[in-house]
Amino acid sequence: MSKTDKKDRIIALVEGDSGSGKSFFMACLKNAVIYDVDLGGGLAEYEERINKNGSERVELASFGEILSDIRQRLRSGNLKETIVIDHVTGLHQESLLRHNPNQDSDYGRSGNKATYEWRQIREFARTFDCNLLIVAHMKAEYEKDKQVGKIADGAKNIEGDMHIVLRLESLKDDKGRKRYPATAHVIKWRRDPEDSRGLPPESFKFTLEEFEKIHGADYKRQREKVVLAKPESIEALNKVLALLDKEKASELTAKWIKAAGVESFEFMTEEQVEKCQEMVKKLIQGVK
Repeated sequence: MSKTDKKDRIIALVEGDSGSGKSFFMACLKNAVIYDVDLGGGLAEYEERINKNGSERVELASFGEILSDIRQRLRSGNLKETIVIDHVTGLHQESLLRHNPNQDSDYGRSGNKATYEWRQIREFARTFDCNLLIVAHMKAEYEKDKQVGKIADGAKNIEGDMHIVLRLESLKDDKGRKRYPATAHVIKWRRDPEDSRGLPPESFKFTLEEFEKIHGADYKRQREKVVLAKPESIEALNKVLALLDKEKASELTAKWIKAAGVESFEFMTEEQVEKCQEMVKKLIQGVK
């Protein structure tokens, strides 16, 4: 497997109880933009370490604010190789309250909206070749009103959205204090069984050095540059869309924007816009 393959990008969830070392791990990453969601800045104590690593800590409080910030970084050419969110639990709770402030029974609609906001960020990282590492707290998992374990506290099926899922377990010393490093249990790690790096272990000491050994590829490599749609390409797409009836054009536009996880054509890639043009042209030829 090539070490410049997009498959080597890290799309990881680190879940665990407070004090298990999740934030310290993120503060050790190189060349990352770290979105600190904790009220008052939970990563503030690691500011010097973060800066030394060429990373940047940014305090934001919603999925929308984060998405807007990374889009702006992309357009200005200042998007870093790695995006970190610490933690998605707080972002998901903020989104739920924003969409359902009275916490009424809404048949899961607010949860679906919050999940969609999270997945826009995941799709951005995938499209623009970024590492994405997120932190989540834990919550009880129930079946038939009985607790059967714990799961990540965040968007619905968030573990399924990730390539790597690690669950931390902290050991304690004789005074009851949590010891460093915690043990990371591998809940999920997507890798071909015949990959030359071998299969990931069931667990390992949760340090950046150990993680890098297991990952076996340089997560700090340059992003594959993805070209945003050119203004003339967007104009050409709008022209061919105008040849369709308005209802069909609106339907296609909404479908493409949702699939790309963006708000408008200007945040789609040149390749995506060209494919949309070809699709419309085929539709028009089919009508004729």
